[in-house]
Amino acid sequence: MKRRVEAAIRSSMSGTQGNDSQEPFRASFTWRFLVDAVVANYVVPLALTWLLQRLGVGSKRGIGITAVLCVLVTLAATGGLWALFAVRPEAAGRMMRAVLAWLTRVTRAAAWTALGAAASALVLLAVAGVHRVVESFEPCGSPLELRVLAAPEALTPLRAAAAEFVRDAHEPGRSRCPRYAVSVAAEPDVLALPAAFADDRAASDADTGSVPGPQPDIWIPSSFSEYAYADPDPPGDDRRLEVLGSLGRSPVVIALFTKDDNLVYSETSTPREKTAEEILVRFKGYFDLTGIARPIPESFAPSLLATPALYAALVKSGTIPRSADAERFLSPVGSLAPDPATLLCGLRAEALRGADPPGGLAVAVPEQAVLDYDAGRALGDRCEAAGRDPIPADWRLHPYYADDLPLLNYPFVRVRRPGQDTAARAAGVGAFRSWLDDHPLTSQGLRDTSCRHRPDAAAPDLARAAGRDTGGLACPAPPKSTRAARDDFQSALETFNKARQRVALSVVLDVSGSMGYPASTATRGSRLSVGVEFLRGLNGQLKGDDTASLWTFAQPSRSRPRDPVATPVGSAPLSAGDQRADLAAALARQEPAGRDFPLARALARVDDQPKAGDVLVVTDGQGPRSATDADLDALAAFHRAHPGTGITLALTGPTRCDFAPVRRIRDRVDAGCVRLSGDDAGQAARLLVQWRDPARGGKR
Repeated sequence: MKRRVEAAIRSSMSGTQGNDSQEPFRASFTWRFLVDAVVANYVVPLALTWLLQRLGVGSKRGIGITAVLCVLVTLAATGGLWALFAVRPEAAGRMMRAVLAWLTRVTRAAAWTALGAAASALVLLAVAGVHRVVESFEPCGSPLELRVLAAPEALTPLRAAAAEFVRDAHEPGRSRCPRYAVSVAAEPDVLALPAAFADDRAASDADTGSVPGPQPDIWIPSSFSEYAYADPDPPGDDRRLEVLGSLGRSPVVIALFTKDDNLVYSETSTPREKTAEEILVRFKGYFDLTGIARPIPESFAPSLLATPALYAALVKSGTIPRSADAERFLSPVGSLAPDPATLLCGLRAEALRGADPPGGLAVAVPEQAVLDYDAGRALGDRCEAAGRDPIPADWRLHPYYADDLPLLNYPFVRVRRPGQDTAARAAGVGAFRSWLDDHPLTSQGLRDTSCRHRPDAAAPDLARAAGRDTGGLACPAPPKSTRAARDDFQSALETFNKARQRVALSVVLDVSGSMGYPASTATRGSRLSVGVEFLRGLNGQLKGDDTASLWTFAQPSRSRPRDPVATPVGSAPLSAGDQRADLAAALARQEPAGRDFPLARALARVDDQPKAGDVLVVTDGQGPRSATDADLDALAAFHRAHPGTGITLALTGPTRCDFAPVRRIRDRVDAGCVRLSGDDAGQAARLLVQWRDPARGGKR
């Protein structure tokens, strides 16, 4: 066979090709054919494809396909050529000369093509480089702001995720120019949410029933039940709330401090309890549980949803003798807070001061908040990260899991509002949602949708509690319908309402000229502004069946003649008409003017109280001579006429509770006293819990 092929090639050659040149010709031909074929059909197309990919055209997948096709074509051509030699050696020999000539021309053309492509690439790269240099000096455009409203315990993980999203989502080719800016704020109290989302107008700061500031684009409540309670959408409404999946899971846990946990838990005897009742029974066998601190249910939805299970568990476990004591057991004095961030921030502050942990106290909060607390991360808007000061070991919290406590699922809710639902904003919301799919919050301590921990290597401390869920946490799906979820929430609300007492409150505000002076520190503003901020927060936490009124007192001045004691807003339930909005508007209108009107005399003239209620006086304390014996006698007569009324003095500073005339008033009518510290929400929440407790009576 080889001889026939070689003879055919010899016979097709002219001139000097004799026997001595047969082998050199065959070798030369074979290598030239292969080299030229590979260069023409493989190297050049592959190089051009790679260059286009580097310039942003094409893909790595395209390079791979090109390479495979070129190899297949080359192998097929070579195999066909040798087959032709076997069948028609003479014809194959003649064809080879034509093929060699053609390959020579193709190789030269390919070389020039490669040179031209290289030159073009250099020109393009140079132009692109110059363009980028010029572009780097151009100012960035304004990023589109995405506004996120979130559950308080989710602020820390969401803010961390939002910062990464902003870094990743930049303008094409301009890494220093972000396309979006994301702000994450805490949602209002849970019971104010329906009114907040039903109001389409941008709320002013005075509108405590609405979401303050520009309306949110995204809302991330703690659970689908909270979303269902707040969703006001009637059929045909242009604005609607759209749920776009869940960001993760976090169970509500009962957590113990280290000393008590060491008595209950051991690695070799893992608790197997599955309900809150069984957990409390186990606690009872090792130490005396004195209270369970949980955020106030009127403010925090998970606490409200956990209320029925906790009430039942406390009674059935024998922790308390009767159900009437349940709410008091779940509201220990000194641990009252509107949300987990405020509650745990107070505990962290005590820990860093070197105090001892409260013995016998448990905490009922979402697992996510416990992990943030133990890891020293920021706690919402209340506490910055602990930095280099770790939480002392005896102050760490250790979670216990019950299947009948709420499992939070953090739905991602897109908020659409008339005039704000633009295509660009919709694209931004979609981009953030897709980014969260690719970067789940499991790296921030949440569980995945199967309720499993998947901690990121960069944050190992956030998964410290993994494995403490007693052999597998139950992972029920959220309610299938909005109506079922809303029914769950309403049932918990009714259970809580039956256990609490309504508040009948008269707010008495000092508006004399001295209230225009700076408060205890100049940075806090005037004394009146401190008092008004506190009262606005209190107004937001009052519930629909509570009643409230506003009184003001100051001596009239020549420029502003007035009754020394006025009633801008009379007593009425908060659910009646615009009572809450009227209170907020009246507070915003107050200005300091006139001399002091004696505090005791002003209190004696507050005549809208029923037989039992509360009077809250917001004042700077006045001078030591403003409470004469006659004024105190009048106040004592008022107190005797209203024996069930409690009086609380809230001081803006600089006066303290042990200064006159505050001390004389307290001694005469057994009044309570607090000094406003700037923690408006926390202080208001603590006062409301005290006023709602029928067992405390008298001194509130």
